[in-house]
Amino acid sequence: MSDAALHERLRQIIARSRGADVPVSAPFRAPPLERAPEPPLDALLPGWWFESGGARAFVTDHLTRRRARVGRAPLRPPPPAALALLGRDPALADVAPERVAYLDAETTGLGSGTGVYVFLVGIGRFAPDGFHVRQVFLPAFEDEEALLDAVEHELAGVEALVTYNGRAFDVPLLETRFVLGRRRTRLAALPHADLLHATRALCRHVLPSARLIEAESGLLELRREADLPGALIPSVYFRYQRERRFRPLVPVFRHNRADIVGLAGLAAHLARRLDDGGGAATGLVAAGRWLERGGAVADARARYRRAAEDGHLEALRHAARTAERAGDLDEALRSWQALAADDSNRSVEPYERLALLHERRLRDPAAALAWTQRGLTLVERFHARFAPAQAAPIHERLERRRARLARRVERGATVPRMPRTLASGRAR
Repeated sequence: MSDAALHERLRQIIARSRGADVPVSAPFRAPPLERAPEPPLDALLPGWWFESGGARAFVTDHLTRRRARVGRAPLRPPPPAALALLGRDPALADVAPERVAYLDAETTGLGSGTGVYVFLVGIGRFAPDGFHVRQVFLPAFEDEEALLDAVEHELAGVEALVTYNGRAFDVPLLETRFVLGRRRTRLAALPHADLLHATRALCRHVLPSARLIEAESGLLELRREADLPGALIPSVYFRYQRERRFRPLVPVFRHNRADIVGLAGLAAHLARRLDDGGGAATGLVAAGRWLERGGAVADARARYRRAAEDGHLEALRHAARTAERAGDLDEALRSWQALAADDSNRSVEPYERLALLHERRLRDPAAALAWTQRGLTLVERFHARFAPAQAAPIHERLERRRARLARRVERGATVPRMPRTLASGRAR
C-alpha cells in the first residue's frame, strides 16, 4: 500500500470514529515538494567558463603545494633519464619536467568508437609552486568544440605525456574526438611514458593486479577516502545529462584529480624502484629485465649483479646470460659456477653453458667433460625421477656431448679457437 493510500485509509478510520461522513472517493493528494534551486558548477568548484565559437567548457585548477606527498611517495617529477627508461623512449630524457603533462580522461564508455565522448580531461603539470591539475569539463555534447579548444590550450608547450593505459585508451580516444571535430592534434607524436606496462613488469610480484588504485595502495600505501568507483562515472554523467544537476559531478572531478596526482606519485616511486628494486633482490631482477628488454643492457647488468650478491638464483642466471652476450668471460664463468654450486639449483643450463665455455673459449675439453658429467648426474638424480618425459631429450643431448668430449680427451685433441665474442646461442 502506498503512503498516499495508507494516509487516506487512516483519515477515514479517524473520521468514522468521530461520527463524520467520509466520502470514500476523495483521494489524498500530497502537496508538491519544492526543490531547492540547483547551484551552478562554478559555485560548487573553483573554476571558470572557457568559451569558443558559441560553445563553452568548464575549467578548474587545483594546486598541490611543493613538498607534498602521495602516500609514502614524494610529489616530485622523476629525473628525465629515469622517465625515459620507464617509458622506453629515449626522447623523454630530453624533456624538462615542467614540459611533461600527466593526463587522464573520463569518458562515456570503455569503447573506442565514434559514439564514445570524452567529457572530462585532467592535465597535471609541475610548476615552481607545486603540482597543478587543470580539468576541462564538457557540459553538453554540443559544446565539444570548446572542450577541444581548451584541451589544446592547456597542452600548449607540452613536450611529453605520462599516462596510465593512455597509449591504448585515453590518447587514441582523444585523437578520435579531434578528428571528428576536423582538427589536427599532435598527441600521438609526443614522447609518451605509459606507466601501466612498467608497473606490471616491475611490481607484479607485490601487486594483486595492475589497476592504478591497486598500485597506489600496494606501492604508495595510499588510501582514497569515499572515492567514486571508475565504473560508475559514465552513469553519473548520463544522469547529469538528463537532470542537469551539477552536484553529483563533484565526486567525478575528485576521482579524476586523484588519478592524476596518484599517477605523478607513482612515477616518482617507479623511478626509485627502477634504481633499487624496492629494496629486494626480486625487485632488482624485475628492474634488470625491464631495462634489458628496453636496450639498457649495462644498467640491467648492474641490477643483476646487486641481486646476485644475495645468492638470488634468477639474478645469477640473468647475470651470466648478459655477461656472455657482452663478451665478459670472467663474469659469465663466476655467475654460472655460483649457480651450479647452489644446492637449490635444479636447472641443467649452468652445466651446459660451463661445458660450452670451457670447450670453446678456454679450450679445456677435460673441464668441459666434467661439467657435462655433473649435468648428467643432476638429470639422473632429479629430472628423470620427477619428470621423465621432459628429462629424456635433455639426457640424450648431454650424453652425446659427453661421448664426444670423452673421445677428444682420449685423443688429446685440441679444440679450434673460437672468435673472442662468447657464443650466445643455445648449447647443443
